[in-house]
This record gives sequence, C-alpha cells and structure tokens, in this order.
Amino acid sequence: ANKLKVRILGIDTPEVAHFNAGKFEGQPFGKEATVLARDIIRRADKIKYLSAGLDKYGRTLAYVLADDRLLPIAMLENGFAYETITRYGNNGLPDIAEDVLAAAQAFRGRRRDFEDPHDFRHREWEEEKEERELRKDMRLKRTPMDKSLIRFDDGDTFDYKGKTFRIAGMD
Repeated sequence: ANKLKVRILGIDTPEVAHFNAGKFEGQPFGKEATVLARDIIRRADKIKYLSAGLDKYGRTLAYVLADDRLLPIAMLENGFAYETITRYGNNGLPDIAEDVLAAAQAFRGRRRDFEDPHDFRHREWEEEKEERELRKDMRLKRTPMDKSLIRFDDGDTFDYKGKTFRIAGMD
C-alpha cells in the first residue's frame, strides 16, 4: 500500500526524538501531541486535505480536516502547537490561514510550556552540534563482544557473560 506523507500546514507541534535519523532529543509534549493528532484522525469518519504542493522532503503540504474541522485548530485548542502562518505564509489558501491565525489568537493562553519547535530544531538539531556529538560518541570506549555469547531477554535487554545490558533509548 502506498502511504502519503503529509506535512500539516498552519502549525508546528513539539518535536519527538527521531532515533533513526540521529535526533535523540525531543521536546516536552511531543509524544502527547503525536498521540492527540493520531487520535483525532483515527476517530474521524472522514478525512480531507487541501494540498499546497510538496516540501523539500517530498511530503505533501496540506491543510488537514477531520470531520470538516481543521486539524491545526484542534491542535491549537489543545495547546499542542504554534501557528506557522506568520513565519511561512498562507500557502495560497488565505481563508484557511486566517481561520488558523484566529484560532492561534483565541487559544494562545492554552499553549503548554514548550519552546517554539522551529527554534528548538535550529538549536538542538543543527549540523554542527550533531557533528560534535558524533565525534564525542566515537571517542567513547567500546567493548568488543562475541555475538555467540549474547542472550536476548527481550528486544531491549540482553545478557553477556553474566552481565545484563539494557539498550538505551528504546523499550
């Protein structure tokens, strides 16, 4: 099945760690924002989107509606988003952008305590910082292991020569 990757227009929600991309730092409320957005979409009887093209990662840029209600407004109402129209423009859909801006103003006091994700990404995920962290990690002492002696307890815990190891960053 083909999956459509969509970047939801109008909002930016707190970041979650992306371990497969080497992004080990997330933000407070990132997981909660993800759960809420998925829950809204799963509960909806009908999902629509208004596309505004593709971004540099090949994702469809779109305003998403769940049961005819803009998902960005629901995320703002629940305090899990910053509006992005002021920074990036209306993407050719000015009426919808105005609705999102009005919701951002109306629900401004509900936003949970997290840094603007745009600022977070530029501070935490800048290439120079990632390079420094990789160089630091590469200087750490490594312990060679005979893989025939590794016994997995579950997906994130294993025993090796009588010692138990838990793999950090996963459960």
